[in-house]
Amino acid sequence: MVIRLQVASLSDPGKLRSLNEDRFYFKYIQASDQEPVGLFVVADGLGGYLAGEVASHWAIETVKREGNDLFRPHDLSETKRVRAQELWEMSDLNNRTVSMQSLNTDTFHLISYAIKKANEVLVNYAQQKPREAGGMGSTIVLCVIQDGLATVGSLGDSRAYLWRQNRLHQITTDHTIPGELAARGQLSLDKIPSHPQRHVLQRCLGRHIVMEPDIFRPIKLEMNDRLLLCSDGLWNMVRTNRQIGELMGQEPDADKLVHRLVQEANNAGGEDNVTVLVIDVTCDPLGGPVDAD
Repeated sequence: MVIRLQVASLSDPGKLRSLNEDRFYFKYIQASDQEPVGLFVVADGLGGYLAGEVASHWAIETVKREGNDLFRPHDLSETKRVRAQELWEMSDLNNRTVSMQSLNTDTFHLISYAIKKANEVLVNYAQQKPREAGGMGSTIVLCVIQDGLATVGSLGDSRAYLWRQNRLHQITTDHTIPGELAARGQLSLDKIPSHPQRHVLQRCLGRHIVMEPDIFRPIKLEMNDRLLLCSDGLWNMVRTNRQIGELMGQEPDADKLVHRLVQEANNAGGEDNVTVLVIDVTCDPLGGPVDAD
């Protein structure tokens, strides 16, 4: 059975900030007899007034440009395939990132190159305009869907989740001290939002010329899967993965869900910009390209 995607997204400045430094983008194409191809991105700008907005803007624009190859015709015989043992498994939560050497696929190269190129663009921009953009940066989380697989890459603390069979699974690792502790099993994921160093990023776009993103094992998509990309404005307010999972399970409509998630973040204080992007895996017949930012 050929899968279909339904996508919804929403970005909000929150209750305390007048400027929204988050950005999102998605584009996907699906035909009646082929698996969909899509690119989905959330970026959260850093660096103070205007600089953060510029950082997230250029991060998104760079990934859009570099991701255009996804939507061009390819010779399928030349596509490198992912073996079954290289797929992401829920039971393998401590070993989900992979290297280019272990998985030499086109999708992994595209994600790695796009994130590194975005980092390069931000570093160069800050060097050229130190007064306006000095110290700016951005988080990024992106997902490529191709051949029935979802592959996620990230830098920073914007997150990707998978909701499957009434369970929520955090795919990404926050590039913060508490995030790294949680990845090593030394801190509960639900303790991260209250940790005093949760906002101190160890890795993000724009801070250093050499920056390695995390790229995670591909996920073989199943019917009724739901993917969530979000900025930290969601999980810093809706503070447990259990709460996020409950919301994901309660609302079957993707458009209503993104509004519900943003509303919950704002009801909890809305201390930051909040951006959510939901991808539902269905079997409904859809067609044509979709492009949004």
